[in-house]
Order: sequence, then C-alpha cells, then structure tokens
Amino acid sequence: MELFFFVGVIIAAAAGFAIGKDAEKRGMDPVVWGLLTGLFLFPFLFVYLAVRKPYVVSDAVNLAQTSSEKTSAPEKGNTEIRSLVLPTERLCPHCAETIKSEAKICRFCQRDVPEDPEYSRISELMRLQKMRSAEEQEIQQREIRRLAEIEAAKVKGKCPNCSAKINADSGECPNCKADFSEGSAWKIEKL
Repeated sequence: MELFFFVGVIIAAAAGFAIGKDAEKRGMDPVVWGLLTGLFLFPFLFVYLAVRKPYVVSDAVNLAQTSSEKTSAPEKGNTEIRSLVLPTERLCPHCAETIKSEAKICRFCQRDVPEDPEYSRISELMRLQKMRSAEEQEIQQREIRRLAEIEAAKVKGKCPNCSAKINADSGECPNCKADFSEGSAWKIEKL
C-alpha cells in the first residue's frame, strides 16, 4: 500500500514539474501551475490543458533553443509542433519537412505549397518595426542636426587662461573655471 502511495507521489511531482516547464515556455506562471498540478493531479491537469496559451518565443535565443526541439515528421495541423519552428520557417503541409516561410515549392517533395498567412503577418510586423526604427533614427538625426545648428550659431570665443573654445556669453570656462563675470580680470577673447 505504501509503495502505491510513493509511486503516486512521484508521478504527481513529475507531472507538476513537466507542467511547470511547459507553462514557462507558454508565458504562464510555472510555479502556480506546477504546484497545482503536482498537488491535485487530475483536476488541474485537465484545467491546464484547457486554458494553456500558445508558446511564447521572445527573442532569438529562445528561437534557436526551440528549433532544436522540433521533431522531423509531425502530424499535419499539429499547432504545438508548428509553434516550435522558427518564424522564418514552416512545415510543408504534404511531407511535414521544415521549409522557408516564403517557399512556393517544397524542396523535399517538390509539391506546390500554399502561402502561409502566419508568415505574412510576421513579415508585415517586421516591416513595420523596420519602418518605425528608420523613422526613429530619422527623428534622432534631425534633432542632432538641430542641436548642432544651435551650437554653431552661438558666438564662439577663446578662454585667455587655457585657450579653450567657449561660448562668448559664458560666465566661466568649463575647463579651467576662469571667471568672466562683471568686474573680473578675465575677459573672453573673440575668435
């Protein structure tokens, strides 16, 4: 009797650990789902399977890790395996081999492959991100040019103490801290 209890505890703990790892990959709280499944195996196992989210792949490192986990011949329409493939890849609907997302013909079975709507969405998001980055860079370049023009428009002078170029309206030299205020012996030399 004790042996069955011990085996049951080991199975529940293993299931809790596996569900926790799976929840982590899917962007859910691994501790909560792992503990709930480990403590109450059957009710929470079914609840977890009903409410779990698709895999979350947040960066290139996760993409590389998950792509090494994929299997070579998954079933057609298996979205779980499909989500483990890199965004630039997809599975051929005929032979289930990994092909490029933009491929029109499978390189393995030589059959026509329909366009992948998921890839279209991903490529559109990547294009928008590049546009946003280009716009941000353009705005940043304009701001740098504007600040440079303002700086260039300022009348420059020379510190008589250290010969550093400074603004003609400065109260003191930023390099040597020479004082140029009213009544001071130091005066900014014009360039």
